[in-house]
Amino acid sequence: MMQDTGESVSSAYVGLRARPNDAFPRTCVRCQCQFSDLDDFVANTSPIFRASGLMERDDPADGTVILLLRNCTCGTTLALRCEDRRDGTEKGTFRRRRFETMVALLLEAGVEPGMARAELRRMLHV
Repeated sequence: MMQDTGESVSSAYVGLRARPNDAFPRTCVRCQCQFSDLDDFVANTSPIFRASGLMERDDPADGTVILLLRNCTCGTTLALRCEDRRDGTEKGTFRRRRFETMVALLLEAGVEPGMARAELRRMLHV
């Protein structure tokens, strides 16, 4: 999961779309709090373990699924299934491999994994 560093987390959700079966409005099963859209969901829930809550999962039926896990104000963990935003082309795969290589180099230099990824993302998106 990506570390929650304020601005980087809000940019983590750019272009994120809920899967059709997870359409809004969404309701917390415990406290009945309602969320009208993705922005409302992110703004009115809190990060899990100070991370973005984005997790990749392979689903045999649906392919790659991105889960967005956030905590409701009542403490219940809510999961939202989202569309994969990754570039599935050969060029996109090449860029992801190069990114992972750079992360590995930073890890060998003693940089913490979350910090290595966050700093690389910051440098690449400036």
